[in-house]
Amino acid sequence: MKFPVIKDNGFWSPKIIKGKCSLCGVKRIDSSLFYYIMGGALYGKKNNCGMNKKMFGFLTIGIHNHKGKHLDIVESSWDGQFDLYFCSKKCLKKFFNDIVDRLEHA
Repeated sequence: MKFPVIKDNGFWSPKIIKGKCSLCGVKRIDSSLFYYIMGGALYGKKNNCGMNKKMFGFLTIGIHNHKGKHLDIVESSWDGQFDLYFCSKKCLKKFFNDIVDRLEHA
């Protein structure tokens, strides 16, 4: 898989498409049961906030105090929001395992 998977609000990896599994690319995710990673930032104050083009979402995983090793998973997601969908627990686990393996060998 190519990282970051989302960059500049475009889907950087060919498999990352809304409604599809972010790992295996299954086109139709069972709407009654699927796994997801959701992240982002909201603009405003505690009780009055929402998505805003001034915000850019990101997700980075790294090893602290280890020569700056890190892996950008999401970069510059417009409006500060992003979603990654997975059709199964198996795909979600493989996604995270791939990230950790990539990080160890960076």
